[in-house]
Amino acid sequence: MKKNILLLLFCLLLSSCYINKFNDYEVSQLPVAPPSLDSKMWLPITTSPIYINASLPYISYVSKKNIIYIYMNNKKQLIYLEHNPQDNTTKQKNISSVLSPAYNVLQITYTEYGSQKIIGLIENNASMNRFRSYFIHNNFSTELQYEFDIPNFKNDKVFLKFYTASKGTLMYTESFFTDKKFQIFNLNPSASPPSYSVSTMNPSGPAANEDPYLSLTRAKKPIAFYSSRAGFRTYKFDSDTDLVGPIRPTYTGLTFSHLEENDIWATLTDASGMNIIKVAVDDTGIITEETLKTDALGSKGIIAKGSDSSYFLASQNTANTIEISQTTDKFQTLESIGVANSGGIAPTEVNLLGLSGAIYLSYISASELTILKYSKKGDDLETPDVLPKAVITMESSTVTANVPFSVSAASSIGNNLTYFWHVSPNTGVIIDNPILSTTKITLPPSPSKVTITLEINDGVRSSSTTKEVTVS
Repeated sequence: MKKNILLLLFCLLLSSCYINKFNDYEVSQLPVAPPSLDSKMWLPITTSPIYINASLPYISYVSKKNIIYIYMNNKKQLIYLEHNPQDNTTKQKNISSVLSPAYNVLQITYTEYGSQKIIGLIENNASMNRFRSYFIHNNFSTELQYEFDIPNFKNDKVFLKFYTASKGTLMYTESFFTDKKFQIFNLNPSASPPSYSVSTMNPSGPAANEDPYLSLTRAKKPIAFYSSRAGFRTYKFDSDTDLVGPIRPTYTGLTFSHLEENDIWATLTDASGMNIIKVAVDDTGIITEETLKTDALGSKGIIAKGSDSSYFLASQNTANTIEISQTTDKFQTLESIGVANSGGIAPTEVNLLGLSGAIYLSYISASELTILKYSKKGDDLETPDVLPKAVITMESSTVTANVPFSVSAASSIGNNLTYFWHVSPNTGVIIDNPILSTTKITLPPSPSKVTITLEINDGVRSSSTTKEVTVS
Protein backbone atom coordinates (compact mmCIF):
# COMPACT_ATOMS: atom_id res chain seq x y z
CA MET A 1 0.00 0.00 0.00
CA LYS A 2 2.81 2.40 0.92
CA LYS A 3 4.54 1.67 -2.41
CA ASN A 4 1.33 2.43 -4.31
CA ILE A 5 0.97 5.80 -2.57
CA LEU A 6 4.56 6.70 -3.37
CA LEU A 7 4.04 5.69 -7.01
CA LEU A 8 0.88 7.81 -7.22
CA LEU A 9 2.70 10.83 -5.78
CA PHE A 10 5.52 10.35 -8.29
CA CYS A 11 3.05 10.25 -11.21
CA LEU A 12 1.30 13.39 -10.01
CA LEU A 13 4.64 15.18 -9.70
CA LEU A 14 5.66 14.06 -13.19
CA SER A 15 2.41 15.26 -14.76
CA SER A 16 2.83 18.68 -13.15
CA CYS A 17 6.22 19.10 -14.87
CA TYR A 18 4.88 18.92 -18.42
CA ILE A 19 7.04 21.35 -20.34
CA ASN A 20 4.42 23.10 -22.47
CA LYS A 21 1.95 24.80 -20.16
CA PHE A 22 0.00 27.41 -22.09
CA ASN A 23 -1.33 29.52 -19.26
CA ASP A 24 0.27 32.90 -18.58
CA TYR A 25 3.31 32.83 -16.34
CA GLU A 26 6.14 35.05 -15.26
CA VAL A 27 9.73 33.95 -15.62
CA SER A 28 10.46 34.71 -11.98
CA GLN A 29 7.83 32.23 -10.79
CA LEU A 30 9.78 29.16 -11.91
CA PRO A 31 13.40 28.02 -11.49
CA VAL A 32 15.69 29.50 -14.11
CA ALA A 33 17.13 27.12 -16.71
CA PRO A 34 20.89 27.39 -17.33
CA PRO A 35 22.00 29.72 -20.13
CA SER A 36 22.94 28.16 -23.46
CA LEU A 37 25.80 30.54 -24.23
CA ASP A 38 29.26 30.79 -22.75
CA SER A 39 28.28 34.04 -21.06
CA LYS A 40 26.18 34.60 -17.95
CA MET A 41 24.67 37.66 -19.61
CA TRP A 42 22.58 35.50 -21.98
CA LEU A 43 19.54 34.13 -20.16
CA PRO A 44 16.57 32.09 -21.47
CA ILE A 45 13.20 33.86 -21.47
CA THR A 46 11.36 30.63 -20.59
CA THR A 47 12.08 28.37 -17.67
CA SER A 48 11.41 25.10 -19.48
CA PRO A 49 12.78 23.73 -22.76
CA ILE A 50 10.78 24.49 -25.92
CA TYR A 51 10.53 21.29 -27.96
CA ILE A 52 9.60 22.19 -31.49
CA ASN A 53 8.28 20.46 -34.59
CA ALA A 54 11.15 21.48 -36.86
CA SER A 55 9.25 20.56 -40.05
CA LEU A 56 7.47 23.93 -39.78
CA PRO A 57 9.66 27.06 -39.50
CA TYR A 58 9.00 29.17 -36.43
CA ILE A 59 8.43 32.90 -36.92
CA SER A 60 9.41 35.92 -34.85
CA TYR A 61 7.94 39.41 -34.79
CA VAL A 62 8.74 42.70 -33.06
CA SER A 63 5.64 44.61 -31.98
CA LYS A 64 5.54 47.96 -30.18
CA LYS A 65 5.97 46.43 -26.73
CA ASN A 66 6.65 42.71 -27.17
CA ILE A 67 8.82 40.14 -28.90
CA ILE A 68 6.54 37.44 -30.36
CA TYR A 69 7.40 33.89 -31.43
CA ILE A 70 4.95 31.44 -33.02
CA TYR A 71 5.93 27.81 -33.41
CA MET A 72 4.51 24.29 -33.58
CA ASN A 73 5.56 22.12 -30.66
CA ASN A 74 6.43 18.44 -30.76
CA LYS A 75 2.79 17.56 -30.13
CA LYS A 76 1.75 19.53 -33.25
CA GLN A 77 0.10 22.26 -31.22
CA LEU A 78 0.51 25.84 -32.43
CA ILE A 79 1.94 28.06 -29.69
CA TYR A 80 1.97 31.85 -29.37
CA LEU A 81 4.82 33.07 -27.12
CA GLU A 82 5.01 36.71 -26.07
CA HIS A 83 7.82 38.36 -24.08
CA ASN A 84 7.68 41.87 -22.65
CA PRO A 85 11.20 43.28 -22.16
CA GLN A 86 10.14 46.08 -19.82
CA ASP A 87 8.34 43.78 -17.36
CA ASN A 88 10.62 40.82 -18.16
CA THR A 89 7.59 38.52 -18.38
CA THR A 90 6.79 35.70 -20.80
CA LYS A 91 3.47 34.05 -21.56
CA GLN A 92 2.55 31.21 -23.88
CA LYS A 93 -0.85 30.37 -25.36
CA ASN A 94 -2.11 27.41 -27.31
CA ILE A 95 -3.74 28.72 -30.52
CA SER A 96 -4.26 25.33 -32.17
CA SER A 97 -7.86 26.31 -32.89
CA VAL A 98 -6.59 27.80 -36.18
CA LEU A 99 -5.32 24.40 -37.40
CA SER A 100 -7.30 22.15 -39.72
CA PRO A 101 -6.77 18.37 -39.39
CA ALA A 102 -7.23 17.84 -43.14
CA TYR A 103 -4.43 20.25 -44.11
CA ASN A 104 -0.69 20.43 -43.51
CA VAL A 105 0.70 23.85 -42.55
CA LEU A 106 3.58 24.86 -44.87
CA GLN A 107 4.32 28.40 -43.68
CA ILE A 108 3.18 30.81 -40.98
CA THR A 109 3.06 34.59 -41.13
CA TYR A 110 2.08 37.12 -38.48
CA THR A 111 1.35 40.83 -38.49
CA GLU A 112 -0.27 43.52 -36.39
CA TYR A 113 -2.39 46.45 -37.47
CA GLY A 114 -3.49 48.91 -34.81
CA SER A 115 -4.47 46.75 -31.84
CA GLN A 116 -5.22 43.68 -33.99
CA LYS A 117 -3.06 40.55 -33.91
CA ILE A 118 -3.37 38.51 -37.11
CA ILE A 119 -1.87 35.11 -37.93
CA GLY A 120 -1.81 33.74 -41.48
CA LEU A 121 -1.31 30.13 -42.61
CA ILE A 122 -0.38 28.62 -45.97
CA GLU A 123 -1.82 25.10 -45.97
CA ASN A 124 -1.72 22.13 -48.32
CA ASN A 125 -4.10 19.24 -48.97
CA ALA A 126 -2.96 16.96 -51.81
CA SER A 127 -2.47 19.34 -54.75
CA MET A 128 -4.48 22.19 -53.19
CA ASN A 129 -2.92 25.19 -51.45
CA ARG A 130 -4.92 27.72 -49.50
CA PHE A 131 -4.42 30.77 -47.32
CA ARG A 132 -6.28 31.37 -44.09
CA SER A 133 -5.86 34.21 -41.58
CA TYR A 134 -7.30 34.67 -38.10
CA PHE A 135 -7.67 37.47 -35.60
CA ILE A 136 -6.11 36.60 -32.23
CA HIS A 137 -8.20 38.37 -29.59
CA ASN A 138 -6.98 39.56 -26.21
CA ASN A 139 -8.36 36.43 -24.53
CA PHE A 140 -6.54 34.38 -27.22
CA SER A 141 -9.71 33.16 -28.84
CA THR A 142 -9.45 33.22 -32.65
CA GLU A 143 -11.77 34.45 -35.40
CA LEU A 144 -11.48 33.61 -39.11
CA GLN A 145 -10.62 36.59 -41.30
CA TYR A 146 -9.69 35.23 -44.77
CA GLU A 147 -9.90 31.84 -46.46
CA PHE A 148 -9.12 31.33 -50.17
CA ASP A 149 -7.18 29.05 -52.52
CA ILE A 150 -3.80 30.15 -53.87
CA PRO A 151 -1.92 28.83 -56.93
CA ASN A 152 1.61 27.49 -57.38
CA PHE A 153 3.00 28.10 -53.92
CA LYS A 154 6.77 27.81 -53.57
CA ASN A 155 7.40 26.76 -49.96
CA ASP A 156 9.14 29.98 -48.96
CA LYS A 157 8.66 32.97 -46.68
CA VAL A 158 5.24 34.67 -46.71
CA PHE A 159 4.43 38.30 -45.93
CA LEU A 160 1.05 39.54 -44.71
CA LYS A 161 0.58 43.28 -44.20
CA PHE A 162 -2.22 45.79 -43.73
CA TYR A 163 -1.67 49.45 -44.61
CA THR A 164 -5.11 50.96 -43.97
CA ALA A 165 -8.47 49.66 -42.78
CA SER A 166 -9.34 48.80 -46.40
CA LYS A 167 -5.96 47.88 -47.87
CA GLY A 168 -3.59 44.98 -47.33
CA THR A 169 -1.46 42.47 -49.22
CA LEU A 170 -0.45 38.84 -49.08
CA MET A 171 2.91 38.33 -50.84
CA TYR A 172 4.71 35.07 -51.60
CA THR A 173 6.73 33.41 -54.37
CA GLU A 174 5.91 30.62 -56.79
CA SER A 175 8.17 28.47 -58.96
CA PHE A 176 8.87 30.06 -62.34
CA PHE A 177 11.35 28.02 -64.41
CA THR A 178 14.80 28.61 -62.85
CA ASP A 179 13.64 31.73 -61.00
CA LYS A 180 10.74 32.57 -58.75
CA LYS A 181 7.73 34.74 -59.49
CA PHE A 182 6.08 37.07 -56.99
CA GLN A 183 2.41 36.53 -56.29
CA ILE A 184 0.43 39.22 -54.53
CA PHE A 185 -3.18 39.24 -53.37
CA ASN A 186 -4.83 42.62 -52.77
CA LEU A 187 -6.85 42.43 -49.54
CA ASN A 188 -9.74 44.60 -48.39
CA PRO A 189 -10.36 43.74 -44.72
CA SER A 190 -13.09 46.37 -44.28
CA ALA A 191 -15.39 44.62 -46.78
CA SER A 192 -17.99 42.24 -45.40
CA PRO A 193 -16.95 39.51 -45.82
CA PRO A 194 -13.31 40.60 -46.36
CA SER A 195 -12.57 40.66 -50.09
CA TYR A 196 -9.45 39.84 -52.09
CA SER A 197 -8.20 39.92 -55.66
CA VAL A 198 -5.07 38.74 -57.47
CA SER A 199 -2.70 41.45 -58.63
CA THR A 200 -2.33 41.52 -62.41
CA MET A 201 1.29 42.67 -62.07
CA ASN A 202 3.41 39.78 -60.84
CA PRO A 203 7.03 40.02 -62.00
CA SER A 204 9.80 37.47 -61.81
CA GLY A 205 11.39 37.57 -58.40
CA PRO A 206 14.62 36.28 -56.86
CA ALA A 207 16.76 33.76 -58.68
CA ALA A 208 16.31 30.20 -57.48
CA ASN A 209 19.67 30.22 -55.66
CA GLU A 210 19.12 33.68 -54.15
CA ASP A 211 16.18 33.26 -51.83
CA PRO A 212 16.06 36.48 -49.82
CA TYR A 213 13.29 38.96 -50.47
CA LEU A 214 11.35 41.42 -48.33
CA SER A 215 7.93 43.01 -48.45
CA LEU A 216 8.46 46.72 -47.76
CA THR A 217 5.94 49.46 -47.09
CA ARG A 218 6.51 52.84 -48.72
CA ALA A 219 3.85 55.57 -48.66
CA LYS A 220 1.35 52.91 -47.44
CA LYS A 221 1.96 50.82 -50.57
CA PRO A 222 3.74 47.47 -51.06
CA ILE A 223 7.18 47.21 -52.63
CA ALA A 224 9.06 43.95 -53.15
CA PHE A 225 12.79 44.21 -52.41
CA TYR A 226 14.90 41.29 -53.56
CA SER A 227 18.24 40.08 -54.89
CA SER A 228 18.89 39.04 -58.46
CA ARG A 229 21.90 38.16 -60.59
CA ALA A 230 22.12 41.83 -61.59
CA GLY A 231 22.07 43.16 -58.03
CA PHE A 232 19.34 44.38 -55.70
CA ARG A 233 15.97 45.23 -57.21
CA THR A 234 12.66 46.71 -56.14
CA TYR A 235 9.25 46.19 -57.71
CA LYS A 236 6.31 48.57 -57.21
CA PHE A 237 3.10 46.65 -57.74
CA ASP A 238 0.88 49.70 -58.13
CA SER A 239 2.83 51.06 -61.12
CA ASP A 240 4.43 47.88 -62.55
CA THR A 241 7.87 49.46 -62.06
CA ASP A 242 11.04 47.37 -61.66
CA LEU A 243 14.19 49.20 -60.53
CA VAL A 244 17.77 47.87 -60.32
CA GLY A 245 20.28 48.94 -57.69
CA PRO A 246 24.09 48.92 -57.86
CA ILE A 247 25.63 45.91 -59.60
CA ARG A 248 27.27 43.51 -57.14
CA PRO A 249 29.95 40.88 -57.72
CA THR A 250 29.21 37.21 -57.27
CA TYR A 251 28.38 36.22 -53.71
CA THR A 252 27.55 32.94 -52.02
CA GLY A 253 25.35 34.04 -49.15
CA LEU A 254 22.96 36.93 -48.45
CA THR A 255 20.95 37.61 -45.30
CA PHE A 256 18.47 40.45 -44.78
CA SER A 257 17.87 41.22 -41.12
CA HIS A 258 17.37 44.55 -39.37
CA LEU A 259 14.97 47.13 -40.84
CA GLU A 260 15.42 50.70 -39.60
CA GLU A 261 13.19 53.35 -41.14
CA ASN A 262 14.07 53.24 -44.88
CA ASP A 263 17.27 51.24 -44.31
CA ILE A 264 17.78 47.50 -44.73
CA TRP A 265 20.79 46.04 -42.92
CA ALA A 266 22.22 42.94 -44.57
CA THR A 267 25.29 40.73 -44.79
CA LEU A 268 26.64 38.97 -47.86
CA THR A 269 29.57 36.63 -48.28
CA ASP A 270 31.90 36.71 -51.28
CA ALA A 271 35.48 35.66 -51.99
CA SER A 272 36.84 38.28 -49.56
CA GLY A 273 34.65 37.22 -46.63
CA MET A 274 31.51 38.62 -45.03
CA ASN A 275 30.43 42.14 -45.97
CA ILE A 276 28.10 44.28 -43.87
CA ILE A 277 25.98 46.63 -45.96
CA LYS A 278 23.16 49.11 -45.50
CA VAL A 279 20.67 49.51 -48.33
CA ALA A 280 18.14 52.36 -48.45
CA VAL A 281 14.89 52.19 -50.46
CA ASP A 282 12.98 55.45 -50.78
CA ASP A 283 9.26 55.95 -51.45
CA THR A 284 9.81 55.71 -55.22
CA GLY A 285 11.66 52.40 -54.96
CA ILE A 286 15.08 53.86 -55.76
CA ILE A 287 17.97 51.94 -54.16
CA THR A 288 21.14 53.36 -52.62
CA GLU A 289 23.77 51.21 -50.98
CA GLU A 290 26.58 51.69 -48.46
CA THR A 291 29.22 49.10 -47.54
CA LEU A 292 30.11 49.40 -43.85
CA LYS A 293 32.64 46.58 -43.52
CA THR A 294 34.27 44.15 -45.95
CA ASP A 295 36.37 41.87 -43.77
CA ALA A 296 34.01 40.71 -41.00
CA LEU A 297 34.70 37.24 -39.65
CA GLY A 298 32.15 34.48 -40.13
CA SER A 299 29.19 34.15 -42.48
CA LYS A 300 25.37 34.30 -42.53
CA GLY A 301 25.43 37.34 -40.25
CA ILE A 302 22.22 38.70 -38.71
CA ILE A 303 22.05 42.28 -37.41
CA ALA A 304 19.88 43.77 -34.66
CA LYS A 305 19.67 47.25 -33.14
CA GLY A 306 20.44 47.81 -29.50
CA SER A 307 20.04 51.03 -27.56
CA ASP A 308 21.39 54.37 -28.78
CA SER A 309 24.15 53.74 -31.34
CA SER A 310 24.83 50.07 -30.54
CA TYR A 311 24.28 47.24 -33.01
CA PHE A 312 24.64 43.48 -32.59
CA LEU A 313 25.78 40.79 -35.03
CA ALA A 314 25.19 37.03 -34.81
CA SER A 315 27.49 35.26 -37.27
CA GLN A 316 28.24 31.63 -38.00
CA ASN A 317 31.95 31.00 -37.48
CA THR A 318 32.05 27.22 -37.69
CA ALA A 319 29.49 24.56 -38.51
CA ASN A 320 28.34 24.36 -34.89
CA THR A 321 29.04 27.81 -33.43
CA ILE A 322 27.35 31.20 -33.56
CA GLU A 323 29.28 34.18 -32.22
CA ILE A 324 27.46 37.32 -31.07
CA SER A 325 29.30 40.63 -31.28
CA GLN A 326 28.50 44.19 -30.33
CA THR A 327 29.55 47.45 -32.02
CA THR A 328 29.05 51.13 -31.28
CA ASP A 329 30.91 52.44 -34.34
CA LYS A 330 28.88 50.85 -37.16
CA PHE A 331 30.90 47.63 -37.30
CA GLN A 332 34.33 49.19 -37.67
CA THR A 333 35.21 47.35 -34.47
CA LEU A 334 33.42 44.36 -32.94
CA GLU A 335 33.40 43.08 -29.36
CA SER A 336 32.47 39.42 -28.79
CA ILE A 337 29.77 39.00 -26.13
CA GLY A 338 29.11 35.28 -26.31
CA VAL A 339 29.26 32.12 -28.39
CA ALA A 340 26.29 29.77 -28.85
CA ASN A 341 27.31 26.12 -28.70
CA SER A 342 24.66 23.50 -29.35
CA GLY A 343 26.29 20.34 -28.09
CA GLY A 344 27.96 19.60 -31.41
CA ILE A 345 24.74 20.07 -33.42
CA ALA A 346 24.70 22.93 -35.92
CA PRO A 347 22.07 25.58 -34.96
CA THR A 348 19.49 26.32 -37.65
CA GLU A 349 16.95 29.09 -38.28
CA VAL A 350 19.04 31.58 -36.33
CA ASN A 351 17.43 34.95 -35.62
CA LEU A 352 18.51 38.08 -33.75
CA LEU A 353 15.98 40.74 -32.72
CA GLY A 354 16.08 43.95 -30.73
CA LEU A 355 13.37 45.83 -28.84
CA SER A 356 13.73 48.74 -26.41
CA GLY A 357 17.47 48.12 -26.24
CA ALA A 358 17.09 44.42 -25.33
CA ILE A 359 18.58 41.80 -27.68
CA TYR A 360 17.13 38.32 -28.29
CA LEU A 361 18.88 35.38 -29.95
CA SER A 362 16.82 32.41 -31.11
CA TYR A 363 17.80 29.22 -32.92
CA ILE A 364 16.87 25.56 -33.28
CA SER A 365 19.19 22.78 -32.18
CA ALA A 366 17.90 19.29 -32.92
CA SER A 367 14.27 19.48 -31.73
CA GLU A 368 14.66 22.38 -29.28
CA LEU A 369 13.99 26.08 -29.83
CA THR A 370 16.26 28.26 -27.71
CA ILE A 371 15.38 31.93 -27.04
CA LEU A 372 17.95 33.94 -25.07
CA LYS A 373 17.90 37.54 -23.86
CA TYR A 374 21.08 39.59 -23.51
CA SER A 375 20.97 40.94 -19.95
CA LYS A 376 24.05 43.01 -19.28
CA LYS A 377 24.46 43.70 -15.57
CA GLY A 378 23.61 47.31 -14.80
CA ASP A 379 21.67 47.75 -18.03
CA ASP A 380 18.69 50.11 -17.81
CA LEU A 381 16.41 47.23 -18.79
CA GLU A 382 17.47 45.16 -15.79
CA THR A 383 17.24 48.13 -13.41
CA PRO A 384 14.08 50.02 -14.42
CA ASP A 385 14.77 52.83 -11.95
CA VAL A 386 17.77 53.94 -14.07
CA LEU A 387 15.88 56.42 -16.23
CA PRO A 388 15.28 58.47 -18.33
CA LYS A 389 15.97 56.98 -21.76
CA ALA A 390 16.11 59.20 -24.86
CA VAL A 391 14.58 57.93 -28.12
CA ILE A 392 14.42 59.80 -31.45
CA THR A 393 11.56 59.04 -33.84
CA MET A 394 11.40 60.34 -37.41
CA GLU A 395 9.86 59.16 -40.68
CA SER A 396 13.10 58.64 -42.60
CA SER A 397 16.86 58.89 -42.16
CA THR A 398 17.05 60.54 -45.62
CA VAL A 399 15.73 64.11 -45.83
CA THR A 400 15.57 66.82 -48.50
CA ALA A 401 17.74 69.92 -48.16
CA ASN A 402 15.90 73.15 -47.20
CA VAL A 403 12.65 71.22 -46.55
CA PRO A 404 11.48 71.09 -42.89
CA PHE A 405 11.01 67.61 -41.40
CA SER A 406 9.65 66.47 -38.03
CA VAL A 407 11.57 64.84 -35.20
CA SER A 408 9.94 63.53 -32.05
CA ALA A 409 11.01 62.50 -28.56
CA ALA A 410 7.57 61.12 -27.71
CA SER A 411 8.87 57.54 -27.37
CA SER A 412 11.43 58.58 -24.75
CA ILE A 413 10.98 57.02 -21.30
CA GLY A 414 10.89 59.03 -18.09
CA ASN A 415 8.85 61.44 -15.96
CA ASN A 416 8.69 65.25 -16.03
CA LEU A 417 11.12 65.37 -18.94
CA THR A 418 12.69 68.44 -20.51
CA TYR A 419 14.10 68.26 -24.05
CA PHE A 420 16.88 69.82 -26.07
CA TRP A 421 17.65 69.21 -29.76
CA HIS A 422 20.85 70.12 -31.57
CA VAL A 423 22.55 69.24 -34.86
CA SER A 424 26.22 68.76 -35.76
CA PRO A 425 27.56 70.43 -37.83
CA ASN A 426 25.11 73.24 -37.16
CA THR A 427 25.98 75.81 -39.86
CA GLY A 428 22.81 76.78 -41.73
CA VAL A 429 20.60 74.53 -39.56
CA ILE A 430 17.16 75.78 -38.47
CA ILE A 431 15.43 74.17 -35.47
CA ASP A 432 11.93 75.60 -34.97
CA ASN A 433 11.99 75.13 -31.20
CA PRO A 434 14.85 73.06 -29.72
CA ILE A 435 13.15 72.55 -26.32
CA LEU A 436 9.90 70.96 -27.53
CA SER A 437 9.24 67.21 -27.53
CA THR A 438 8.31 67.38 -31.21
CA THR A 439 9.79 70.00 -33.51
CA LYS A 440 10.82 70.64 -37.10
CA ILE A 441 14.37 70.84 -38.44
CA THR A 442 15.59 72.29 -41.74
CA LEU A 443 19.04 71.30 -43.04
CA PRO A 444 21.20 72.94 -45.71
CA PRO A 445 22.36 70.90 -48.75
CA SER A 446 25.90 70.59 -47.43
CA PRO A 447 27.25 68.52 -45.73
CA SER A 448 25.46 65.38 -47.01
CA LYS A 449 25.42 63.73 -43.57
CA VAL A 450 24.65 65.33 -40.21
CA THR A 451 24.03 64.04 -36.70
CA ILE A 452 20.89 64.93 -34.76
CA THR A 453 21.20 64.74 -30.97
CA LEU A 454 18.39 64.61 -28.43
CA GLU A 455 19.12 65.31 -24.76
CA ILE A 456 16.48 64.75 -22.09
CA ASN A 457 16.46 65.41 -18.34
CA ASP A 458 14.02 64.48 -15.56
CA GLY A 459 15.50 66.93 -13.05
CA VAL A 460 17.85 64.33 -11.56
CA ARG A 461 19.30 62.31 -14.41
CA SER A 462 19.89 62.97 -18.10
CA SER A 463 20.09 60.82 -21.23
CA SER A 464 21.05 61.49 -24.83
CA THR A 465 20.88 59.70 -28.14
CA THR A 466 21.88 60.47 -31.73
CA LYS A 467 20.63 59.72 -35.23
CA GLU A 468 22.60 60.15 -38.44
CA VAL A 469 20.68 61.77 -41.31
CA THR A 470 21.51 61.83 -45.03
CA VAL A 471 20.69 65.11 -46.81
CA SER A 472 19.71 64.79 -50.46
